[in-house]
Amino acid sequence: MIYSLYPLLKVVSGISLHPSMRIWKINLKSSMHGLNTVEEMIVQVGIEKGVFKIPETVKIIQQKDTKLSEYKIRQGFQSLEDKSFIIKHGKGRATYYLINQSEEAGKFGVLKMIKSVEDQWLDRK
Repeated sequence: MIYSLYPLLKVVSGISLHPSMRIWKINLKSSMHGLNTVEEMIVQVGIEKGVFKIPETVKIIQQKDTKLSEYKIRQGFQSLEDKSFIIKHGKGRATYYLINQSEEAGKFGVLKMIKSVEDQWLDRK
């Protein structure tokens, strides 16, 4: 799916373009209602990384809490997938996960990435 910037721009008086975007506030704790500690840690890694895999998530979580086994973390991934908090892509070693977002949040993420690339490109000039 390709997202375009143009639907988010609105022509005012036919002369200039002004950005139009809905801003929303998400309380992370309330959106994680019903998750156990391991699942919350996995979701937090997913939010920080964007695209994440089990081995790197295991390393990050075990640095924070060495008591957690890889097995427990893998169970957390399966549970989150069953609850539709995360989306699994690929098979075998190529498997990666994404946080399940609303379409609007996904568009905002794409726009944020485009803005970041644009800023980096302008800095090079």
